[in-house]
Amino acid sequence: MRFGGGKTETIVQDEAAGAPPVVEEEEVPPPPPPPRPPRPLIWPWLLLLLLLVIGGLLAAWFLTRDNDHKNVVTQTTTVTLGAGVVKVPDVVGERSRAAISTLQQHGFKVRVAHVASSKPASVVIAQDPAAGVRVAQGSTELLQVSRGVVSVPDVVGQSRASAVSTIRRAGLKPQAFTVSSTEPKGTVVAQRPSAGASVPRGSKVRLNLSNGRTTGGGSPPPPLPPPPALKTVAVPDLTGQPQAAAQRQLNTAGLKVGVVYVPSDQPQGSVVSQSPVAGTTVKRGTRIQLNASLGPNAGAQQTVPNVVGMTPQQARARLTSAGFTVQQLTRKVSVHSQDGRVVDEQPAGGRKAPAGSAVTIYVGRF
Repeated sequence: MRFGGGKTETIVQDEAAGAPPVVEEEEVPPPPPPPRPPRPLIWPWLLLLLLLVIGGLLAAWFLTRDNDHKNVVTQTTTVTLGAGVVKVPDVVGERSRAAISTLQQHGFKVRVAHVASSKPASVVIAQDPAAGVRVAQGSTELLQVSRGVVSVPDVVGQSRASAVSTIRRAGLKPQAFTVSSTEPKGTVVAQRPSAGASVPRGSKVRLNLSNGRTTGGGSPPPPLPPPPALKTVAVPDLTGQPQAAAQRQLNTAGLKVGVVYVPSDQPQGSVVSQSPVAGTTVKRGTRIQLNASLGPNAGAQQTVPNVVGMTPQQARARLTSAGFTVQQLTRKVSVHSQDGRVVDEQPAGGRKAPAGSAVTIYVGRF
């Protein structure tokens, strides 16, 4: 047997016959190839990549949110210091509207006082309590707001009436004095401050008026006409007053009244509460609600007769016969048919009031 070349030769010799040897070849298969390495799995890598992307997006979102939150915090005044206690934010230098909004957002009540100042109009020049002070939530903050600066108009050479009107329209207060001058009587010959000066709104302006003569001081000028009536008025404090007296005070101030009797141990007819409260600024003609006491020993109540539209004489007779006393006040009206007629009564017709109490009738004057 021989080995070589990857083949095995087998020699078989027939010893008996002495024949030549026969060679047989056996094919040997080659060794099997080494196994292939396993193909790498792709989906775990894709999953890892997806997780990384999602994590990056979440991190970016959180970072952005935190930055935005930080920006908001740095731009917003934080005032809460504890339960029921806040720190007053600084609003000096802001416009009154913005300052009021800031304070109200933090739970403050706000009162505004307009004062003379060289600052621009509507700018907050002071606040009380001061910024940074710790106060209870719901406290009232008083803001001093500038009336602003105006330029003094030139009224030299104008008549007294024209100059006074011009000065008032500029938001200033005229003061007239008579001086010796050859200019026509009543003509403005000088003024102080001079024309063009910048002064706080509401400042006084002196007007020197000619007396029409060259010597002598002359007689003092007639008083200036009253300024036009204000369109707003502060509500007076009426609590504790008899409701009839309170109605007189409100009528003088140009305000209307509503009277309702309520249970109370205060003296009968005294005002126990009002709405709006004292100090509130309202337009003239606003109706102020008065709650009057029924008294500690409330007796019988009677229905108030409706006398609106009657003459004062008819109204008095009707109310007196029903057991009430009568107070008569006057109210301006713009309709001629209401002149001399009852245009309102308080307590109003149909309401209940103690027997013998006062009912106020308002008679129109055209």
